[in-house]
Amino acid sequence: MATSGVSASGGMLDVNSIVSQLMQVESAPLAKYDQKTASYQAKLSAYGSLSGAVGVFQSSLGGLTKAADFKALSATASNADVLSASASAKAVAGNYKINVTQLAQSQTLTTPGVANSKSTIGTGAKTTISFQFGSVTGASAWPARPWPPPLPAMASATAR
Repeated sequence: MATSGVSASGGMLDVNSIVSQLMQVESAPLAKYDQKTASYQAKLSAYGSLSGAVGVFQSSLGGLTKAADFKALSATASNADVLSASASAKAVAGNYKINVTQLAQSQTLTTPGVANSKSTIGTGAKTTISFQFGSVTGASAWPARPWPPPLPAMASATAR
């Protein structure tokens, strides 16, 4: 068995141990460098993931370029056979309840007429014409449910 050593006046020097210890001391900065390199690579990978997520988020915002898209409202009736609904640009957001108690029926009224469309109604002073409708019986020839429904049963007109 061979031993590495150098003999000196005081005894034998263990060269292997000395070289091993020197190598350990010299390699310490390299180990720290390896740790820093691994840390920087982890940060770089995290920045790459963040950049990819920001890109996906940015592309998803592409359809949100008009302010009107954020203010758009819609209206939906729970029963389209009874009510139609729409929302204008000035609509106020909210839930609204409308109770339909009876569907309107169509009706036609006639008068003897006037001479022409510019004829004066009444005496020429302010004239109010009011219509009050009641119920009609035996009108089986009328449509059962006209659409769209006519105006409510009370109407008023003023001529000047």
